[in-house]
Amino acid sequence: MQQHRIVNSPLAQNRPSIPNIVLVFITTASPSALAVEPAGWVPEVPTPRRLHEMAYDSQREVTVLFGGLSYDGAAGDTWEYDGFDWHLRSKAGPAPRTQFAMAYDTARGQTVLFGASAYAFADETWLWDGEVWILASEEGPDPRKQHAMAYDAARSQVVLFGGYQGSNFGDTWAWNGVSWGLITEEGPAPRYNHAMAYDSQRQVIVMTGGWSGGESSETWEFNGQSWALRATDGYPGRTEHAMAYDADRGQTVMAGGHANAGDDTWLWNGSTWTSAYNGGPMPEDRHAMVYDAARHVVILFGGALYEGSHWEWDGSTWTKIALTGPTPRRKHAMVYDSTRNAMIVFGGEEQYTVKGDTWEWRNHRWELVSETGPSRRTFAAMAYDPIRQETVLFGGDPSIGPEVGDTWVFDGIGWTQRNVSGPSPRRNASMVFDAIRGEVLLFGGYGNGNQGDTWSWNGTEWTLRATTGPSPRNGASMAHDPKRGVVVLYGGSIPGNQSDETWEWNGSSWNLRDAGGLERGTNAQMIYDPSLNGVVLWGGDYWTGFDNDTWLWNGTSWQNLEVESPVARTGHALIYDQQSQCIRLFGGWNGTFMEDHWRWKRPADGDYDFDGLVTLDDLTVLFSCLTGPQNDELSTACFWCDADLDGDVDLIDALRFQTGAQP
Repeated sequence: MQQHRIVNSPLAQNRPSIPNIVLVFITTASPSALAVEPAGWVPEVPTPRRLHEMAYDSQREVTVLFGGLSYDGAAGDTWEYDGFDWHLRSKAGPAPRTQFAMAYDTARGQTVLFGASAYAFADETWLWDGEVWILASEEGPDPRKQHAMAYDAARSQVVLFGGYQGSNFGDTWAWNGVSWGLITEEGPAPRYNHAMAYDSQRQVIVMTGGWSGGESSETWEFNGQSWALRATDGYPGRTEHAMAYDADRGQTVMAGGHANAGDDTWLWNGSTWTSAYNGGPMPEDRHAMVYDAARHVVILFGGALYEGSHWEWDGSTWTKIALTGPTPRRKHAMVYDSTRNAMIVFGGEEQYTVKGDTWEWRNHRWELVSETGPSRRTFAAMAYDPIRQETVLFGGDPSIGPEVGDTWVFDGIGWTQRNVSGPSPRRNASMVFDAIRGEVLLFGGYGNGNQGDTWSWNGTEWTLRATTGPSPRNGASMAHDPKRGVVVLYGGSIPGNQSDETWEWNGSSWNLRDAGGLERGTNAQMIYDPSLNGVVLWGGDYWTGFDNDTWLWNGTSWQNLEVESPVARTGHALIYDQQSQCIRLFGGWNGTFMEDHWRWKRPADGDYDFDGLVTLDDLTVLFSCLTGPQNDELSTACFWCDADLDGDVDLIDALRFQTGAQP
């Protein structure tokens, strides 16, 4: 397949040489690793997972989550939860892994991680300081997985017990911030998949359960030197459960697990176990729990059911924290309401049930705002009109009966139908707001065959603007480029084929700009991204299958940005969030209906490998682009080095890297 590239500007022909003194200055001033905001496609919340770990950073009052096993394999991402939102903090650091252990070292302000990689045993010790991960040691306990750790505040040490590597471990180790030391090999029988938590009131570590020839129901306590068996029963034996100490109520909280356990919750007061609650989180194992001291709740995330569930325990009741909104769906409509800073989602299809609900993503939360208004439908055309501060919807497919041709407007509270004439009934038309001409533009769609007419909506009435231009089609992608004052249209389904053409509308006529080579076909989605000065296209379906490449149209040619992306799909939707300065993606279908929510953001200056770090690796890429042979194209790597988007990597971009590399 042909891949178009962005062509250099004329400035590239006269690129100045870079003085050696400047290169030395940049090199010496650049940090070995500076954390920046992760970019590229990232999920809005952690993907559903199991076998991950969490630790509570009491200094910064955030819950730290790392790794685990998700739908697409082992994860290596680092998230933090501040009590309101989840934030992706890093995609760099330890290799993706599962079945390791983590604890927060209060004395040194570091989250400590030890053990297990994705598919092997490991003896690495990593430290997270809130900005970057540092590999601190590869010596200490033998490589292992399925062990447990807890921080002993009275003795300023992280304690590790047990685990598995061919056989069970029964050793106890302590991390003092620099190195590991073996404390004892006596105590509980060797085991794995147990749980530990530190009781700050009695200054002991509580250990429960695990596999030791069966699901254990023992309770042990460690005083910094030796273990004491405190109970042999009191709760059903289990493995792969989770525990956290509730300092406000003076009790260790245990939830879930494998074997006899399920959705139960147990409390340990230092002498006895009490069954506290049934009916909280779904029966779970392989989840993670921490105590959030700032908010006085126990936080539970994830588990074997891959729910992506987030629950909080206040001492008596579990409350589910909603991380998702609309049910999994495809063929929905979505716009960005710039007046209210809200992402609006309407309708679509959920497991072959047509929807008519209206949702909005606002202030980092989903909310169902209406279940009345337009009838249930798929493939409706929708655009936001910022001049009249309303969302405009036209047509669609009600599934039962022919396509509809009604016009509706949404003011953020409710829908109102406009009884006007205009385009014929149709589905899968393309519609955007043309900011230069202050009107909504609609093209094509399907109704009694493909349509090829162009209409505009001025807030009161529809006007037929053209009957020539792109051949009749449906499922074309369309976006408005305000910098160049044109509406860009790509692809669509035409009789017996799928189009690969790129057209532009100048306000009075269509012009063919690119005849083919992209091969993304039908139902891709496009949106203008001001940070890239161009139109971004993502996803869609072609005869060869679904796509998940990210492409950029700069007005002359297409460039494959070659970044990691969500799973390929069609029937999804994109918007540009002006407040957060990112592209947002929701839902879609590739054989499975989806409800995932992703955002796209170009990398910070200097982060040319999208790992959330500015390092010498990024500097090496910059140097190769600054000093490489002259040519007529920018490679994808050099495209990201072109910070000022002038089509050329030069001294100005080098200075932008220098600025981005400052802490």
